[in-house]
Amino acid sequence: MGKFASAEGLDCMLAYYKVALERFIDDIADQAIERELVAPLSDMLSPITVFEMEPDMVTCIAGETKEYRSLREQLGKKLDILGKGLETCKRFVGIRGIGLVAESKHVSEGNASQKVVQSTTAMTIDEPNEITLQPPQTPPDYATEIQLTPIESPAHD
Repeated sequence: MGKFASAEGLDCMLAYYKVALERFIDDIADQAIERELVAPLSDMLSPITVFEMEPDMVTCIAGETKEYRSLREQLGKKLDILGKGLETCKRFVGIRGIGLVAESKHVSEGNASQKVVQSTTAMTIDEPNEITLQPPQTPPDYATEIQLTPIESPAHD
């Protein structure tokens, strides 16, 4: 039993020292690189040197390409549009999950078929698993009706 415990302790110690030696070697390499290569960079490229450079040189060193600039501008515009849409949705739906449940019915007039949507009931989410349906707060005269006209597809010959 004593030999087994000694062998187990030796194995643990050798594993620890193997990791510690690798870390020590990595740390020495990092410190040498920082001292010899990175430290002199402040003398070569100081803020004053950058300030005195021509704008074209600064753009060459740290600028972005035209493709990335146009992509960034497009994504910024898209973000603005989505933000405005979010604000519109929050204004009509509400921040805490209050919305409207809509009833729809089909109305046929000759060849045209329409779908009429009328908001009839308000829905409130009180708890994660509890939904309360309430009558609308506005009088029925002010109920919103939306008429959707289907888009006719071109006839195939």
